[in-house]
Amino acid sequence: MEEIIKNILQIDKEAIEKQERAKQVLEEKENQKKALLKKLKDDISLSMKQEIESAKQSAQNEIDSESEKIKSESSKKLEQLEARYKEISESLVDDAFEIVIRSLEG
Repeated sequence: MEEIIKNILQIDKEAIEKQERAKQVLEEKENQKKALLKKLKDDISLSMKQEIESAKQSAQNEIDSESEKIKSESSKKLEQLEARYKEISESLVDDAFEIVIRSLEG
């Protein structure tokens, strides 16, 4: 009878040890799961930040390109207007000079 009780206690002891090991394994797996989820979150966050930065840079490049284009067009237009102003100014001076000469002649 004593042997039977020892066997029962041994079985209980082994069952408790197995439960403890299973509990430890479960805790380890939970910790691994948490670590992987944190890594996934960090990777997604980094990826999103990189995409946002890339989009910002692309937008800034487009703005810079358009700005340069506008500056170039403005510069060309200014040159055209200055040339036209000079042409009109010279024409007015010539016309005024011609009027003065005619009035002196006549």
